[in-house]
Amino acid sequence: MARARRSRSRKKRGAAAKEGGIGLQASGLIAILTFVAILAVAMFLAQLRPLLKLQEMGEIAIEAQDREIANRLALEVARYAQAVRAMAEDPRTRQLIIRRDAVAMAQRERELRRLFPWVWRVRILTDIVRAPDDSTEPHISFACIDMMKEAVRNGQVPPVEAHVMGTPQQHVDIVAPVPGSTKDRFVGLLQVTLKTDLLRQWLKNAYDGDGYVSLIQQVKDRSDLMLAETGDAARPAISLSARVPVPGTRWMVNLWLPDTGNPGLFNTAFLLAFAVAALMIFLVILLLWRSMSRAIFNDAMAFAQMVVSEVRGDKTHQYHLNMKEFKQAARQLDNIIHAPAMVREHDDDRAALSLNDLNIDETPATEQPGEDIAVEELEDSGAYQRAAAA
Repeated sequence: MARARRSRSRKKRGAAAKEGGIGLQASGLIAILTFVAILAVAMFLAQLRPLLKLQEMGEIAIEAQDREIANRLALEVARYAQAVRAMAEDPRTRQLIIRRDAVAMAQRERELRRLFPWVWRVRILTDIVRAPDDSTEPHISFACIDMMKEAVRNGQVPPVEAHVMGTPQQHVDIVAPVPGSTKDRFVGLLQVTLKTDLLRQWLKNAYDGDGYVSLIQQVKDRSDLMLAETGDAARPAISLSARVPVPGTRWMVNLWLPDTGNPGLFNTAFLLAFAVAALMIFLVILLLWRSMSRAIFNDAMAFAQMVVSEVRGDKTHQYHLNMKEFKQAARQLDNIIHAPAMVREHDDDRAALSLNDLNIDETPATEQPGEDIAVEELEDSGAYQRAAAA
């Protein structure tokens, strides 16, 4: 009886544990959400790599275009720098410096000034200027003096710079050392200053696109100096940019191009394809869910009727089951019902006990707590002794 109560208790706990399962409708909804999430991730990753490749190609293209602008500017600068170097290496310039003939040097400066456009002034210097000079035009600043020292120290034309920007004296400096009789000795300097309007003209000739180009000069421990710019700086659609140095100078070219409308990750095509695919997934799972729901309901009803018929002993009806799981359950039920014998639990006797021989009381008696169990006494107390002696 106690074993029967424990068995019923285990069945109740098992039934209570199984009540928390997920229904078919909830399973279908979870399946839809799962497939949609997988679809979104797959489509995102599928187009992420091509878009990154396209973005990389765009960056390479704008950098190549910016480098082309820088090279064009470098050619213009090199044309002036090579001319200044050639004039500095001219023997006549060296002889003028050696003779210290101020009148002849001034005449030579005027002659050289007419060789190139945009030249502000040409100076033939016998030595490095020791201090800034504001009495001459354009002014000689500390930056000019540093360029002179670098030219003498390295024996070549230093990188071209722009000086005193933002003032009426702003100019572009090109300085070349004047060599002596030996290459390791220099007798003076040749300084050529250019008007800064030339930079804007060069920039316009180098680029005529729809973007925005700026030419800046990097200054140590200071913010960059704006030298020239062209294009629409207020264009709101500008998104791509590149910065490239100009060879032979201390300048940098910044190029911004307008947005060409490259597709983003969540573009219209992506959203449309995702919506169509999600709708197809929803319809397929919905149809599958309805089909499974109908099949489960029909087989469950047939299985229940079959169980009722078996209990009643009705063998005349046959029930059709479609799902494999219900067919397997029906075979298992048939094996249990038509089993020839059942082995008793915890019994040493190996003999089979027929189901018909079992007398199971479906309403077991309830034990009363504290009830005493009476034990019958033997009427003949000597019967046990006689049986033992026999």
